[in-house]
Amino acid sequence: MDGWIPLFRKIMDSSVWKTNPKIAMVWIWCLLKASHEDQKFPFNGQDIELKAGQFITGSRKATEEMPLTRQSVRSAWTY
Repeated sequence: MDGWIPLFRKIMDSSVWKTNPKIAMVWIWCLLKASHEDQKFPFNGQDIELKAGQFITGSRKATEEMPLTRQSVRSAWTY
């Protein structure tokens, strides 16, 4: 993936950053994975339209890309 996202330093002042860095990691990962423009994504023989800011993933893929357990990822998503 190429490109960048704006991320403000003030995030380090948030309660999530200070109390549960795993949730902060998952949130930042989601920001980095999200599409920056509308696009079509092939899935099961059909094109799924993704709007800017959306992405498709699952806990297995997330744990492959982050140093977290699958349970940590699932817990962060339900926070």
